[in-house]
Amino acid sequence: MAKILLNRDQRLSITVLLINPFYSFPILTTYIQSLAKNTIERIRFIELPQDQTPPKSNPKAPITSFYEFINTHCKYVRNIVADMINLNQTGSSKVVGFVVDILCVGTIDVANEFNVPTYVFFTANSAYLGFNLFIERLFVDQKQDVIEMSNSEGEMVVPWFVNPVSMKVVRTVCKIDEGLDVLVYSFREMRKAKGIMVNTFLELESHAIKSFAYTNFPPVYPVGPVLNLDGVAGKADDSEVLSWLDGQPSSSVVVLCFGSMGCFNEVQVKEIARGLERSGQRFVWSLRRPALLEQSLDDPKVLLPDGFLERDRETCGLVYTATWPMYAEEQMNAFEMVVELGLAVDLKMDYKIDLLNPDDNIEIVTEVEIERGIRRLTEDNEIRAKVKEMSKLSRATVAEGGSSYASVGYLVQEIMSNII
Repeated sequence: MAKILLNRDQRLSITVLLINPFYSFPILTTYIQSLAKNTIERIRFIELPQDQTPPKSNPKAPITSFYEFINTHCKYVRNIVADMINLNQTGSSKVVGFVVDILCVGTIDVANEFNVPTYVFFTANSAYLGFNLFIERLFVDQKQDVIEMSNSEGEMVVPWFVNPVSMKVVRTVCKIDEGLDVLVYSFREMRKAKGIMVNTFLELESHAIKSFAYTNFPPVYPVGPVLNLDGVAGKADDSEVLSWLDGQPSSSVVVLCFGSMGCFNEVQVKEIARGLERSGQRFVWSLRRPALLEQSLDDPKVLLPDGFLERDRETCGLVYTATWPMYAEEQMNAFEMVVELGLAVDLKMDYKIDLLNPDDNIEIVTEVEIERGIRRLTEDNEIRAKVKEMSKLSRATVAEGGSSYASVGYLVQEIMSNII
């Protein structure tokens, strides 16, 4: 996103403030370090100090603990911005804006101290943003019992969705007091922002994006999809997989990837493996070790059925979506992809897992269900046609003349107007 902004105005430069997580996440740390070492024109990285005794994580209130940890960095952000402003008073540059994500909305007050506008970068979709805004208004303005409602059966009519939303896909934060308190806090802070950047595009979420026009929420800028049109920027060890994919027939490979923190216990891994074999489809599978969320699995044989790698070496190996959400807002993402947009098939839309204790999850999706989902994915020509069309639109929208290209232009004009 930083590169997109820089490419639209040569006067802009960006400073990225880095917060070291209080939990171990080596892949994230390594990635950030690699970015900081690489010379990227007009982007610099500053690592924020960390308190010697940061707030202790409270197992009974993990969400609140996380936000408290983030907010302990506000004083360091304040010092850095003060230094930047003092330095720039004698030069030609000026701090023209903050960009924060949903976890760092506490720093908006810091920006306001310096009369600097803030823009929130919301990395999920606009329908999910609207849903959370809807929940916040029900609770704050209409005094409704949102927790009881979220834990009930049935459906909810939400302005940002064309179809009624099943309570089964509502995120856990709406079902508990702590989660609801954090949601209300976050949206109260977001209202102080000057604009909301969302990683989506008008052609994909036209109904949801237009629904914000009827609110008093800050302007929403659809700036996505954020993607690299110059080619795949993969790691060196990706070359074998990419080479294999290039040799496969068009649209013939299923990709299994459950996000940066998605993992399963051994029983579920074996069900997935057998389901893949039953389907007979070519596939690429990103498999993570359940006990170590941040590491890839060095020896997958310990989890897979006997002989699996030997039998399927030629079919292991992209590209439509069968939704199998696990945590955070993924259930609602699945609902939008399957029900709202018709761009995916439903494998297990309401599946939930405890990331920190995946072995505690007693629900198992069977090999038969997995095979059925893969076959639907590869045989539903209507969905495949929709996906191909949306893929073309997703690239056109960020090119010159596209709707997201124009939206980024409006946003940059807004940011640069703060120079005056």
